[in-house]
Amino acid sequence: MTDALVDKLRLNAVMCQIPIGLEDAHKGAVDLVTMKAYINEGDHGEMVSEQEIPANMIEQAKEYRQTLIGKLADVDDVIGEKFLMEQEPTQDELRAAIRKGVISLKLVPVFCGSAFKNKGVQLLLDAVTYYLPTPAEKKETALDLNKNEENLNFFQIIPNLWSC
Repeated sequence: MTDALVDKLRLNAVMCQIPIGLEDAHKGAVDLVTMKAYINEGDHGEMVSEQEIPANMIEQAKEYRQTLIGKLADVDDVIGEKFLMEQEPTQDELRAAIRKGVISLKLVPVFCGSAFKNKGVQLLLDAVTYYLPTPAEKKETALDLNKNEENLNFFQIIPNLWSC
C-alpha cells in the first residue's frame, strides 16, 4: 500500500494502520501498534469502538506489523535489538520509535481513513499527539544580523516576529 510513496517520492513510508474494508465498505482500521480494530459507527462515523481484529485480517495484520517493526529497527536501537532477538516490542517502545523516526525525518508513518465519511479522523488526531514534535521540540535554523546560523525553537522565533 505504501509502494507509490516509496518508489515515486523516495520516502521511508510504513503502514501504521490497515483499512477494514475499502471504498463504500470502509468501516474502520486495524492499528498495528495496539493490534486492535477500531470500527466507526453512527450516522457520520463519529463513534469509534475498539474491538478485536476480525479473524479474516489477523494474518495480514501480523504481516504488516512485522514490516513496521522491521522499518523501525532501522531507526531505533531498542527495536533493532528486539527485532534481532525475535522479541515482541511493547506499545510504548513502538510509539517511541515511530516518534523518533518522524522527528528525525527518517520515517513516514501512513494512516488510513476517510475525512468525507469521518472515519479514521480520530485515530489520525491521536497519531498526531503520539508522533509529531511539539512546537518547543521543532528546531529552525535562522540567520542572525551577522549572517551566522543560529538554531532556534518556536518559542524563540515568535518574540522576534513581533519585534519586526
